[in-house]
Amino acid sequence: MDAVLVWKLDRFGRSVLDLVNRIDTLTRYHVRLIATSQGIDTNADNPAGRFLLHILAAVAELERVLIRERVRAGIARRKSKGLPLGRQRKVFDRGRAAELRAEGWSWRRIAHAVGVSTPTVIRAVREFSQ
Repeated sequence: MDAVLVWKLDRFGRSVLDLVNRIDTLTRYHVRLIATSQGIDTNADNPAGRFLLHILAAVAELERVLIRERVRAGIARRKSKGLPLGRQRKVFDRGRAAELRAEGWSWRRIAHAVGVSTPTVIRAVREFSQ
């Protein structure tokens, strides 16, 4: 493969960081990325393409730093308010779910009955039964 052809760069990556990682992978395999509507070509012989890669890398680094700062600020705010961190556990009667399973109910039916997802019921019943 010599090149990947896309209409716009945002169609090739979900975020700037994702885009830079994908372009880096293509570059390692000597594959060009061409965004036709934006006139972008990452050919190694193209100085404008190399410049674009440096700009995208700088923006990706900034994006990583900003995300890290926001996460740290959010954690600090929750800690200062005495709130728990992480995903909250689903509250439902695990014993009842285990009983329904013992009666032969399907995982899906139990999940519907207790109001949580099927994987949550499976995990909870297996933990409860141990």
